[in-house]
Amino acid sequence: MSNGTAQSASAPAGVLQIIDEHGVMLERTPWFPSELDVGAECYRVVGCIGSPLSGKSSLLNDIFGTRFAVSHARATERRRWKTRGVSAALAANQETLLVLEIDGGDGGATGQQLQERCLRYVSSVSDVVLCNVWYHDLGRYDADPQWYLSTIVRELAHAEGPLLRTCVVFVVRDADADTGADADTTESTASLIAESLWLDAEEHWQREIGDGAASAPTAASHSVEALRAALELRVALLPSPRTSRSAYDAAVQRLRRDLLDGSGSGSGDGGLLSSQYSKGLPADGFGAFSRRLWEGIRAQPAGAMRAAKPLAMRVATAAAAAAADEGAAGEALTPEALAAAYHCDAAFSEALRNSAEELGELASQLDEGEKISGFGRRAEELLQKYLSGFESATEAYAGTEVRERKLAELETVLDASLQSLFLKQLQIVRENALQHFKTASSSEEIPGDFAFYTADALFQREAEESVRPGSDWSYANERSDLQQTMAEISARRKQLIHVQIQAAEQQRQAMQYMQLQQAQLQAVQQQQYGGALGNWNIGLAYRPPDTNVNMSLLHQQGRTQVQLSMVPDEQAGLLGPNGFTSGVGPGNLGVSFNINI
Repeated sequence: MSNGTAQSASAPAGVLQIIDEHGVMLERTPWFPSELDVGAECYRVVGCIGSPLSGKSSLLNDIFGTRFAVSHARATERRRWKTRGVSAALAANQETLLVLEIDGGDGGATGQQLQERCLRYVSSVSDVVLCNVWYHDLGRYDADPQWYLSTIVRELAHAEGPLLRTCVVFVVRDADADTGADADTTESTASLIAESLWLDAEEHWQREIGDGAASAPTAASHSVEALRAALELRVALLPSPRTSRSAYDAAVQRLRRDLLDGSGSGSGDGGLLSSQYSKGLPADGFGAFSRRLWEGIRAQPAGAMRAAKPLAMRVATAAAAAAADEGAAGEALTPEALAAAYHCDAAFSEALRNSAEELGELASQLDEGEKISGFGRRAEELLQKYLSGFESATEAYAGTEVRERKLAELETVLDASLQSLFLKQLQIVRENALQHFKTASSSEEIPGDFAFYTADALFQREAEESVRPGSDWSYANERSDLQQTMAEISARRKQLIHVQIQAAEQQRQAMQYMQLQQAQLQAVQQQQYGGALGNWNIGLAYRPPDTNVNMSLLHQQGRTQVQLSMVPDEQAGLLGPNGFTSGVGPGNLGVSFNINI
């Protein structure tokens, strides 16, 4: 740091670190030079929080064209991370759209306190808050989504004066189609949790300050209706980019339209980042206001915004709600029932937390395209391991309804997670079987039907080994798809062979036609030059004695050719002193005569 500012020297161009890892806010104002040009025009502000390495920066860069630094570390290294404050950037080509990102997370008690304060600041000044969460964390009381919502609700509950509207969008990552994720159900669940948290905050506030406190908020300001008017919850489901990049990009574009254009958001023109959620903070005064707000947040004792109720009381509230749904609202919950609910819920979360690491290792292996041998057996062993661990941890509450319910829920959650890995395993098995079929069918010695049935048998055998014993997992759709793909390849291959045979047959016929034409041409030539009367062929050759001169005469097919050459007689020494002859006679004159009739 220099000059008492929180600007990071490693921040990308266009990005300011307005709050550093020590909780110090940037002193200089304005933050961006464009604030002087914008003047009193109000900022539209969007904030983003999420687990470390969950893709916050990439998401903001894709939606708003910002340049937040993107980490390429593995998600399994998140324990090394700590909260590094808040970074700010202006959206591309939009001088009045300010984007805030809470960097990092975790990092021990100090990091958690800073993260809580950063979230309170961001939720106070933002029109829209994006909570980047994992799908497998939904519904867990000790996971990030619950904590984000709890902090935002309690910040609203402690606000003085009229409540300003805020939109919170839960961006659920890895919500693939096979997970059965539903945005409407998730929104309804989040709304019920928010209302419960709101009532808890109201009760805690009244208990702390007393009914006669001058600064106590009115009952109307802390009603559920006030919460619904001040807080709007949305859910955006994003599939895993590793599973389907095109589906992920399409979901990001839909979210961008909902935020900026309003298409499908139900918020009218301007999207969710419209005037209905604006905090009315002018651009040229935003930095000064933020500094005063941050100083007030830091002045509060650490943990002042933590959960108002002990965990057992919150679990008791949830148990009472479940009992009311089952028609037992009129029965009083005993201390034993509350203890069972608490310990069973804790054991449930512990089992999910421990299983997540093993499931992550299996997912990483499958993402690398490596098949897991004996997947079905390993899945059953993993499931039984954590079910047995849950039963051991809650053995004191054997036979209770809450234990049986949580055990069934744990089996359902683990089975769903394992089934998603099973589908990835099937894709690898399918690709291996398809490659086997292509290799076998490319050989002329192996019949196409034999290659088809051997590849299908290979897929069925390996897919059957991947099914968890006792489950309802099925690979029928994947097998049908494989068979259809192989049938299409076989049909195209047969069509290609048929075309090649046709081409060869046409080439053979063309060669036969050319040979026939050549034979006919030769017959015509023979008839023209050798078959007519008076056409004759004759050849003469003569060598004068004791000379190297050789003369030849050839008359053939109406053409006469005379040749004179100087060729020594190599056999002259063998013919005596006078050579072969001393004159022309029958012995040294060769005559051939041919007449075609």
